Amino acid sequence: MNEKLLKAAIAELVGTFTLVFVGGMVVTVASPDNGGVVAPALGHGLILIALAFAYGTVSGGHFNPAVTASLLVGGKHSLLQSVVYWIMQFLGAVIAAV
Repeated sequence: MNEKLLKAAIAELVGTFTLVFVGGMVVTVASPDNGGVVAPALGHGLILIALAFAYGTVSGGHFNPAVTASLLVGGKHSLLQSVVYWIMQFLGAVIAAV
């Protein structure tokens, strides 16, 4: 694995971890008296914007296996890059959920 792919993989791990962790936290503290569905929607949206600005130039800012799959099918990514991204995304999500 080359250095560029390694940096991108770490960015995907950290980005997916952050998205799942912050998203789960916002959903947990949201209540009907506390904004209802607006707070989780804003939480996910704002953290995704921040992550795209922070890691978009490094990895493309996928942070979602479905986005990676669509880029693989569209021919924008190689199979190796997609598999590495998927592994790191699933690992980041599992660590955040724990």
